[in-house]
Amino acid sequence: MPGDRMTLQQVAEYLRIEPILVSRLVRQGDIPFSGAADRPLFDAGEIDAWASRRILGMDDRHLASYHAASERPVRGEDGSFAVCDLIAEDRIVLDLPSKTKASVLADVTRLADAAGLLYD
Repeated sequence: MPGDRMTLQQVAEYLRIEPILVSRLVRQGDIPFSGAADRPLFDAGEIDAWASRRILGMDDRHLASYHAASERPVRGEDGSFAVCDLIAEDRIVLDLPSKTKASVLADVTRLADAAGLLYD
């Protein structure tokens, strides 16, 4: 996708937001584009990087590291799901006090927030 050009409508669909919001971001200079503001063109790679920085709040160095890690295959050579690569040992809690589904979700959310893994 990097190097691909996108129209305003394509960017809106890609980001799953209304085209009017993309237009507003263009007018405010908050989104990377080329050409005139009334007919902007967008580079797909720049949109990916912009969206990642905006969503994750990461600087370029951390963002590059995040993308490298997220592009690793998650399936083993035999096609099995390699869940071990997705779990950090320091984030495993064996004595979670939760007893119900709702309390498990609440506890896991609280732990993720404490570890800095929540962005919204």
